[in-house]
Amino acid sequence: MERAGEEKFEAGSVAVKSFPLPLEEPHVWVCILTARCNMACTYCIQKGMVLPGVPRRPWKRYDEMPGKEWVRALNDLPARPEHPLILTGGEPTLHRDFLEIAAGLEGYRLDLTSNLAFDIAAAARTMEKAGKRFYSSFHTYSPEHMSPEEFIDRAQLLLETGMVEHPVFSFVDLEYFPQFRTDETNALLSRMLHAALDKGIPIRRNEFRANHLGSPFSRESKKTMECSSAWVNIAPDGEIYNCQFHLTQARHSFGNIKRIGEVRPLPPLGVFFTCHDFGWCDPCHENSGAGMFRDPATGKIFRRDPEASFMAYTRWLTPEELAGAGRRFVKEGKALEGAAFLSAAWEKTRDPALLNDLGVALWNAGREKDAYECLALSLQQGNPDPVCKKNFLALARETGRRAEARLLLEALPAGAAR
Repeated sequence: MERAGEEKFEAGSVAVKSFPLPLEEPHVWVCILTARCNMACTYCIQKGMVLPGVPRRPWKRYDEMPGKEWVRALNDLPARPEHPLILTGGEPTLHRDFLEIAAGLEGYRLDLTSNLAFDIAAAARTMEKAGKRFYSSFHTYSPEHMSPEEFIDRAQLLLETGMVEHPVFSFVDLEYFPQFRTDETNALLSRMLHAALDKGIPIRRNEFRANHLGSPFSRESKKTMECSSAWVNIAPDGEIYNCQFHLTQARHSFGNIKRIGEVRPLPPLGVFFTCHDFGWCDPCHENSGAGMFRDPATGKIFRRDPEASFMAYTRWLTPEELAGAGRRFVKEGKALEGAAFLSAAWEKTRDPALLNDLGVALWNAGREKDAYECLALSLQQGNPDPVCKKNFLALARETGRRAEARLLLEALPAGAAR
């Protein structure tokens, strides 16, 4: 006998007294059709460890559900989410039945996440024949695997087909992460942006989310933390997880989409549960902004910091790379960022010449006191470059410390700049 007020869902062959998957915003439903990808971007946030030079590790090998099973399972669900159902991967279009799935789903607002390296015209014909469209789509340019012109041509074709109501084209913003960039990829990205401008295609900056609370996603340690889920992740074999890390490791499944009546209810947003894998979280999902954490020791509730330190990955840069990046930031008008990189380079080398560049960066950032101390220390440590002395005296004049500066110069050891 049913309890008063208990809702019973029915659809197709499914009857569920309490639907186990959260439906309301801001929960996200993600169908990971395949873990395979035809690209291997060095900065990919599905790599597990997002470290410079470390290739993407393969996820657990899955028996990918055929398209008919995806369609049957999802169409049999007795409820639909209040937001798009995301078809993603890996690269979802690599699934052999991708179009059968996309064209066969009923009652869903579909979102596609893809690198655009698929037959767009064929996909548009299939969707049109089925009377279907994607509600939205998200496509990120990879300068490592596709030419700028090809990406923009593909973007234009996608727009022309009308297959997607709200397509978004983007690039991963690695401006503050030079360890993931090269001069070649910088040039390709610039070409892509110019090509997009020429054809009137808007391009969005996509945040590089590979920080874990200000630290790199290096998976060097983990600890117990209370988590609040905002995701419904459906693996290629139909298993359901509320954490992509657990999906990639095939741990802590709530059940299978093909047997929704047996699925354990996923916790609603704001309900905390204990997780022993905090620190190994998936970068994209941790950084979605919807999930929360709670420290079991203090009860403090926190989210990831969207302004987390861009310096997280600098330990993998050589002093030369750090200094080069710092000087480039200063030249581009980002003096504080440049000072941060130059300071990191100096910490690794203690080269007094770097203190001159650091002093100039701080001066440009309006931190005259710190700049004066850097330039003074550079001279005291034996920097013979007359440019450093010139900068020091100019700053001393500007800050009214000419007499103090003269005394410092007179006290320099023999052979130092005077």
